[in-house]
Parts: sequence; structure tokens; C-alpha cells
Amino acid sequence: MSENQSLKLLAIVRRKSGLTKREFFDYHFQQHGLKSEAPSGGEETPWVYYQTHFFDNVFPVPPQIAEGPPNGNYPFSLCDDMTELHFKNMAHLKHVMTSAHVKDVVGPDGLHFSDFGAANAILTTVEHRIYGDEAINDSATTADYFVLISGKPESGIEHAEKLGPILIKSVESVGDGQIYRIDATAKLPDPTGIVKYFGAGDPSKPAYTLVFKMYMKSASTVPTVRKVQKHFEDTVGDGIDSVFSMVLFGKRGLVLDQAREIKFDPSRQPVLFE
Repeated sequence: MSENQSLKLLAIVRRKSGLTKREFFDYHFQQHGLKSEAPSGGEETPWVYYQTHFFDNVFPVPPQIAEGPPNGNYPFSLCDDMTELHFKNMAHLKHVMTSAHVKDVVGPDGLHFSDFGAANAILTTVEHRIYGDEAINDSATTADYFVLISGKPESGIEHAEKLGPILIKSVESVGDGQIYRIDATAKLPDPTGIVKYFGAGDPSKPAYTLVFKMYMKSASTVPTVRKVQKHFEDTVGDGIDSVFSMVLFGKRGLVLDQAREIKFDPSRQPVLFE
């Protein structure tokens, strides 16, 4: 991994007990999102920051435990939203994550909304388009498809290059024209252990290798995405650990974007409720 490579921290969040979904979404975007912009300037602020608020999801299926109750969920399941933090390079990431602003303001604020035991994170490449011609929509409806490669490799780049075309064929075969863009994100090695800040590193939580972001025409596209997922997993077979596959359906909202000089605006919060 080059020191000048752009990076992304992708964190999955479940709301703490005592909050409704609406209360959680409102606090995470309106309050925590505002706090993410450091008063000292851009070097202590993520380069780009998105939140995706989930309206539906499908989680990994745990093995049935003898004598245990059926149909359980993993402790890391049932997440509510996702944070995507982009950084210019590793030096920028380290500067932000070790800053006094994160230590004294952003980090402690997580106590107001996050179930820390369920959180998980991945250090990844910045996503790149592998299918479709449309530009990124900052308020898109998306399906984030988390894939775990068998053997749990440290880097997912070569696997994205191999599996991306197979996913595209599945979309073209059974997608019914309802998925108009796919972006690929690949796991990177994390020599600094930075993902532990977001609750990753626990051996009970999968260290996902790839995330394919599928842009959907609407929330009604969920059944189509499920058909695409099944077609893809049947095609790939043992190449992925499909029992850990996870698809998170949500609406995306831009918190800030320094590259485009877009500051925080509470009106960009994804709208899931009337």
C-alpha cells in the first residue's frame, strides 16, 4: 500500500439501547455529523464523510447450536447505519484519528448513540465504479454487499478484480435494469490497527474482504438485489464464504466533502420517515 494512496474507513454501527431508529438517525447525522468538522481546519477533518441509514438488511446465518434456540443472529448483526470516512492518504488518516478533536470530542460522543460491542470496521480502498455510467448521487438508495473471501486474505484488491466482472454478469442476467451502478471497495492491510477504534479486530466479527455498493432505482429493488446475490453466490461457489454474506439496504447522505468545498448541512440527512 502506497503512503500516498487515498483510503476509506468503513464502519458499521448499531444503535445503543434506549433509542428508537429515528432518534438514533437524527443524533448520528445532526449532532455527531456536525462534530466531525474540526474547528482547527481540514487536516483534522475527514476528506469526505457519508452516512448510510438502513431501512432493510439481510445478515449472516449462524450455525445451529445443538440444544440451542433456532434462528439466532450473530452479536454483530442488526446494524442500523454505516459511516464512510475518506482520507487523502495514510498520513491524513493518522493525523485525524490521533487528533485532540477526535480524542476529546468525536470519540466520546459515540457514547450517545452507538452499541460499541456490535460495531465493526474495515480499512479499504476508495470505491471505484465497475458498472454503469451515472455519476455518484449523494442521496442515493444503495445496497452494500459485504463479501468475505475464503481464507480471509489481508488485501481484497485482486479479489475485487476477479469477482467484480462476475457480479456484473449477475446484474445483467437477473437485475431487471433496477441496478444502475456498482462501485467496488477492497480491504487493505491495517498495520496501524486503526480499525480497532471502531470495534474491529474481535475474532468473532468477520473481517470482510470486499464491499460492492449497488445503486438501486428505489427501495422496491430489494427483491431484485437478493436475486442478484443468489445468482452471484451460486456462480462463485466456494470462492467466497457465503454464510457470512451481508447486504445492507439504505439511503445515503453526504455529511461533508472537502474536495468539493461542501460543509455540513443538516438538511442532507437521509429521509426514511415521514
